[in-house]
Amino acid sequence: MDGELQWRLERWWGVTEFQQGATESGLRRVERAMHGYLALGDEAGAVRVTVSLARMLVTSGQVARATRLYRAVLLNLPAAPNPLPRLTALQGWLDLLVAVGRPTTSGTRWKKPGLCWTPRPPSAPKGT
Repeated sequence: MDGELQWRLERWWGVTEFQQGATESGLRRVERAMHGYLALGDEAGAVRVTVSLARMLVTSGQVARATRLYRAVLLNLPAAPNPLPRLTALQGWLDLLVAVGRPTTSGTRWKKPGLCWTPRPPSAPKGT
């Protein structure tokens, strides 16, 4: 097996392994698939796999790496002609923000105008 079919198999095999508890091998397979799509020049395929990988990284607690992947994908995804890949990446990005932080109007500025993020401070007991 070679080409796109090889990387599609590698992606879903990795996702399945990950869901079955083989976290590291699942992540490795999905990352290999991402690089395979890039080597083929299939940017759309690479983006889909990158979003899958980012979601898996969030689940496994690797939030910083997932954040980097989402930022890279969102900066390069066109909104048209097919908005679905961008919407999927945005959904994952928002899930990450809800899980670890909160969007604000102040804080660390990223490259996209209007998008800011302030890390959530450590939890303190109420009334202190």
